[in-house]
Amino acid sequence: MQIWQYPNIELDDEEIENDEDYNIYNTPDPKNKKLDYFIFKDEKIITDEVAKMYYHVVKAVFEENPSAFNHPDLKILLDLSTNPNDLRSPYKINSSYYIEANIDNNSKFKKLRTLLTKFDYEDELLINFSSRELDEIESEVKDRAYWDENSSKESLELLDECLKIINAFQPLISFNYTQSYIRLTKDFKRQNFVLFLPKQAFIRAELFVVNSDEWVKKLEETGFKVNSVGKRSGRIKFRISRENILSNRPLLRELFSQSYDNWQN
Repeated sequence: MQIWQYPNIELDDEEIENDEDYNIYNTPDPKNKKLDYFIFKDEKIITDEVAKMYYHVVKAVFEENPSAFNHPDLKILLDLSTNPNDLRSPYKINSSYYIEANIDNNSKFKKLRTLLTKFDYEDELLINFSSRELDEIESEVKDRAYWDENSSKESLELLDECLKIINAFQPLISFNYTQSYIRLTKDFKRQNFVLFLPKQAFIRAELFVVNSDEWVKKLEETGFKVNSVGKRSGRIKFRISRENILSNRPLLRELFSQSYDNWQN
């Protein structure tokens, strides 16, 4: 039995503004996202955790096809073992078998793509993501080292340049690192007038200004990629690349400054 491996595709980081059910192939990047629910084989499960979806689907497929899981490729794919001591963080899927639980969301999705394709179940899973804003998500406090491991040197350099722009008009503001995003702080108080999410070659920023339509136009005309404007929050969600920093530093200062003024008022 040969297991076809789903291609390793870097998915675009577009915003989820519509209440849409995604299949396992067209789902957005799941990193730092929460679920509203998922549907597997016509059963709707309400949960915000990708891990719960992963365990549920693997267990259901295993129960329907137990003999197939004796194949070495499936054992490798899921880190399947009868000995929990073989795994860093074992999760029990039946009375005899465990799978590795200590994997990130992207890895869970890649494994599910491969698994569901093998059994022709790829159309049986539908996923609905939460549309909550970043600052509405309770996020565990982390440090700079966490983002060193989970983004890139290039994106963190861009992040530092953004802080320099902000410090030009508010010198006491610094970063506060969390698992889901990077926020700002001043005198130990949150200053969420801008939220940052480092990716690999750029950072995503979210902020609110009163005249958002004008600013969307300005950003797009000067080469920024604007993802969306939040329907409820009115936050502009856009990308900042190295080229954007080099070419539009005064524009970013004006935008950050207006957002700060709105936050204070």
